[in-house]
Amino acid sequence: MAVEFYIHKMSEHMDSAEIIEWLVREGDTVTEHQPLIEVMTDKFTVEVEAPAAGVVKGIRPGCIKGAIVPVGEPLCYIATANEQVRALSPFDPSLVETPSPASASTLPVAPFMESVGRIKSTHWRARWPGFGGGYRAT
Repeated sequence: MAVEFYIHKMSEHMDSAEIIEWLVREGDTVTEHQPLIEVMTDKFTVEVEAPAAGVVKGIRPGCIKGAIVPVGEPLCYIATANEQVRALSPFDPSLVETPSPASASTLPVAPFMESVGRIKSTHWRARWPGFGGGYRAT
């Protein structure tokens, strides 16, 4: 009998997780406790393991890198090789966020300020990576 694979609630307030990367593909044979997917929550990044051994089947449409999916909802099935599984419908759009291009709120400050005409890039230089990051006036 097929086993549903879903992201468990890992903290009291967790209601969703962002898919960082699928570590398996549809049709791959997996062992129990093998990592299937890497997800990021509001607190940490974690690999979620297979609840059983079998074949990965029926990955839900829209469960792609960058998608934010609700916890407790099936993402795919772990089934036997010959077993048929029902198709999972895409998540209700109100429950899922899909990746979008960078917006002003996700851009580094200096390029954003330049894009709205507040500064010129000649007035800013990048800081050494790993030492505070960002930009500062020169």
